[in-house]
Amino acid sequence: MEQYIKDCSIISYLAYDNLWKSSKKLSDKDDYGNLLKEQGWRYYIDSLKLKIGDNEGYYGVAFIHRNKKLIVISHRGTVGHAENYRADIELSQRTIPYMFYTALIFSSKVHHKIAKEQEKGWQIIHTGHSLGGSLAILCAAYAYNYPRASLAIAFDNPGTKTAIQSLLQTITQSDEEEIEQIAENLNIINCLTTPNIINTTDQHVGRILQLP
Repeated sequence: MEQYIKDCSIISYLAYDNLWKSSKKLSDKDDYGNLLKEQGWRYYIDSLKLKIGDNEGYYGVAFIHRNKKLIVISHRGTVGHAENYRADIELSQRTIPYMFYTALIFSSKVHHKIAKEQEKGWQIIHTGHSLGGSLAILCAAYAYNYPRASLAIAFDNPGTKTAIQSLLQTITQSDEEEIEQIAENLNIINCLTTPNIINTTDQHVGRILQLP
């Protein structure tokens, strides 16, 4: 798991790279790209190539590790787009951000692509930094009953407990006690720096890993 966290920290960073376009691969000139390549990672697909979310300020990119049968979907955090700020406000109000549904569409497309092209048994991890981390967690929570698609590793993200509970209520129509139990069992890792206005927006669900 430690290596997964390290790899996801780089992949979540690369989602901010404005040079990532639909045809771009890991650059030989990029230190982070080289590090990922050495670990066996390759670019798989991104939301621009699928024409998803560009006008809404959303960007996601997926990386593949064929030997490990692993896909990491990275959701970008806030970059200055008005819809990003809207999502930040929605999270601060402890509601499900509208951008989550765009992230979910991209994630579903990645699921379908890997299912169509490869044999079964692949695991999907969602990752992201800040806003992107919260989107990653919500996407993983949505797939809570699919163990190979419900792991999220997020970095300095707003807390999402209330939003997760609302999402699970919509999905399951369960009572409060059952929703609380599902939430407690979600496979989520929150990698947090010292407390700040972003990562203390709401309570966190899952494991908390304190960063230096």
